[in-house]
Amino acid sequence: MADQEESLSCSTCESEKPVTEFYKNSSRSRGYDYECKKCSKITKKKAYSPKTNKRNKIVKRYGISLEDYNFMFERQNGCCAICNTHQSKLNRSLAVDHCHDSGKVRGLLCVNCNIGIGQFKDSVVFLNGAIAYLTKE
Repeated sequence: MADQEESLSCSTCESEKPVTEFYKNSSRSRGYDYECKKCSKITKKKAYSPKTNKRNKIVKRYGISLEDYNFMFERQNGCCAICNTHQSKLNRSLAVDHCHDSGKVRGLLCVNCNIGIGQFKDSVVFLNGAIAYLTKE
């Protein structure tokens, strides 16, 4: 393992720097990360940016690309497919709504509508029952 007098080369910026400029990492053969602290912070900032997180989440969870999401967003004029509330009036991004049985993406919903249909287990029968209940006098 390197001691305080040694220097290491950063795999990203390729600069020789003192070991104090690297995070300790016992899983690495040299006992320190391969990236210097400065490069590591930049890499992590890029990896965890809101745009990257959103893209990774929708690709992994729903199997659609950010371009697919943006296409749906434009097709819905930036509004929830149920209540028609515009994204600009919401605190969170429109959620990707999907069928829990088939996995098929249906559209984009505000969090309230998405949770609402989820609470009714995506059941038309339950939703019709709720409509009948709400409309009776």
